[in-house]
Amino acid sequence: MMKIKSILILIMSGFLFACEHGEKEIIVVPRNYVGYVIVIYNQKQGEGKSYLDGKRVYKIPQNGILKTQFPGDYGDLGLPKFYYDDIRASNQIPYFIDTKTMSSKIVGASGGETGVAEPNNGSEIEFQLFYVGTQKDMEKAYSDVQKLDILKLAK
Repeated sequence: MMKIKSILILIMSGFLFACEHGEKEIIVVPRNYVGYVIVIYNQKQGEGKSYLDGKRVYKIPQNGILKTQFPGDYGDLGLPKFYYDDIRASNQIPYFIDTKTMSSKIVGASGGETGVAEPNNGSEIEFQLFYVGTQKDMEKAYSDVQKLDILKLAK
């Protein structure tokens, strides 16, 4: 019995240490921005890499779409931090894993879905989606994103 426990502990430890840890993210949106946020990775002509305290910083333009030179980041990233305009506590936007728990009047951030769009040339366009606003704003943004062509946005 003790041998089985030891083996299980070794297996579980292996799983814990095998998990990849990604880089934590800070996302800065324009003042009063509501809507979708799309981060498109591996863009040669995209915004350069920026870090603050070891965390990636994504400065989102007014249209909500950031093309960045950062590669896609997977693994355990933790929850991103969202801010309006600049990175200070008074500008932080609360992040919700489950938007159903938000008050209908609260502005928050949610999302973090990753995706890959594949053009005909065999390359891949990696991206990540977030939403900022009230529950109603996020529902509209989600609907709007469904109509977008990520391949065209990446050009």
